[in-house]
Amino acid sequence: MSKEEIVGLLVALERFVVLDHAAEQRARERWLATIQERVAGVPHIQTRLVSAVETGRDPLLEIRLDETALGRSAYAVSLALQDRDPPVHLGERRAPEGLLIVNPAGLQEGEPDIVANRLVAVLREKDPGGARRR
Repeated sequence: MSKEEIVGLLVALERFVVLDHAAEQRARERWLATIQERVAGVPHIQTRLVSAVETGRDPLLEIRLDETALGRSAYAVSLALQDRDPPVHLGERRAPEGLLIVNPAGLQEGEPDIVANRLVAVLREKDPGGARRR
């Protein structure tokens, strides 16, 4: 490890120690609540905000899709989100259950609005271009 890498590691560690973790979690929960509020009027979906206390790490937003009513799978919706510019990537681990996950860990200020707008647009489309079924 070089001297520069060691200095970078020390700076990162110092920043981590002084970070207000509770404030970070509150901000992330606010971002998810913003997304949740914006998609609330979209038919055939249900959302659930899972707190950091419940996950043991970061808060999450679960988006449950009625795939039959929407006429496409959770995977197809996820692919449609990824096919746009900028791409939006949601957690697909539970997609076989019709569930997509928003994890705010990679979001920055202003990006929850981008995610919310994209979700609303894609979920309201009848047949999103390029959305393959899995």
